[in-house]
Amino acid sequence: MRLARLIEYLRARLKAVTMVCLVVLVLLALADIFLAGSAEAHTKIEHFPAFWSIFGFVGCVLIIILSKWFGHLGIMTREDYYDHGTLDAAADRSAAFRRQNGGSGDALPPEGGAPQAKDDHTSKGGHDA
Repeated sequence: MRLARLIEYLRARLKAVTMVCLVVLVLLALADIFLAGSAEAHTKIEHFPAFWSIFGFVGCVLIIILSKWFGHLGIMTREDYYDHGTLDAAADRSAAFRRQNGGSGDALPPEGGAPQAKDDHTSKGGHDA
């Protein structure tokens, strides 16, 4: 209950929360520029002030942009995508079974497909012997 009240309290003061977060972000960036020593730097680019802050921010932005692009490329689909395809496939099988049996019966063929007559046997190569 206390957590729900805290969330409601913060949501009611969204502008103040946003300003506090921005101030903390600026203070962290300034601390990175002025207080972080570059004595442990391994490359020349690490001597640039706030390099790791900028690197982390750019990395996060790139991850978000690439994830959205990749999602829209093919991962996201309609909610009824699978339901629609299943119904169409079942209707196609049912129609094919009715045509094969002269239109009689509404049942789907057995699991292995419709039974075949013994006279239709072909050799292993698929050609008539």
